Amino acid sequence: MDKILIRHRLYDLIETINENDNYVVNLVKYRKHQFKAYCFKNIEAYNEYLKNYLKLKESAINLPKLIKKDYRNGFLVFENLSGDNLKELLLKRELNDDEFYALFIIESFARYYKIRLNYLPENFLYAKKRIYYLDNFVSDEENPNQFIENDLLYYLPTKKRLNYLKKFDENYQSECLEGAKLSKQIVLTAIKYRR
Repeated sequence: MDKILIRHRLYDLIETINENDNYVVNLVKYRKHQFKAYCFKNIEAYNEYLKNYLKLKESAINLPKLIKKDYRNGFLVFENLSGDNLKELLLKRELNDDEFYALFIIESFARYYKIRLNYLPENFLYAKKRIYYLDNFVSDEENPNQFIENDLLYYLPTKKRLNYLKKFDENYQSECLEGAKLSKQIVLTAIKYRR
């Protein structure tokens, strides 16, 4: 089994999960625990990712815990949370009240701290009765109602959600709300869960 040295500790490399222009995400193991190790391809990407992580943490957004930093070699090691992301849940069923409430808590912190998140369902994981933000995207908030006006449509039975989920399962089918029914559902959902 391949090994990765991160800040004086050897991790067993289990598999590579993801790769993009800035980093490679590996699933690694130390003793009996699994972690996600981000190996950055340049120091600028490392600094930007860490800066965004800290900004999100300061904004009280639930994130996987940062376990270890290795600036010299460009590694960040995070806890590996288990559970389904919201995309996987929506492919199986509608979100329940606890899941919607946890999502709206994240949205309320983002709105309060005037930051914008990437609200695609694949970027959120529901575990331990909390929603964890898995993406590192964060920007200054331009529209405090962005979530209600646009991003909430991924979580309600709409054409936007149907088109989004069909990319992952071409056989996915659902009834879509439109017009007045959709407007009513958006308002009722916002009133029920927004703090």
